[in-house]
Amino acid sequence: MADDAVLKLLKAKIPARHATAAVKHFRDAVLEYQKRKWDDASAKTGKFVEAVLKALVIHTNLPNVPTT
Repeated sequence: MADDAVLKLLKAKIPARHATAAVKHFRDAVLEYQKRKWDDASAKTGKFVEAVLKALVIHTNLPNVPTT
């Protein structure tokens, strides 16, 4: 339920695929953290950060930044 509300807000500003990826990676990181799987939580957090950075690059139209 909360994921849907966050996705709706994000999709209003950034492409849906990046919003969906960011929320998924955040949710996955939290689940691993709750299981006390620190290495997995760190890896998933890195994926979350990458998804957010890609979304910001696209949203701000930064030139010469790879997005794939």
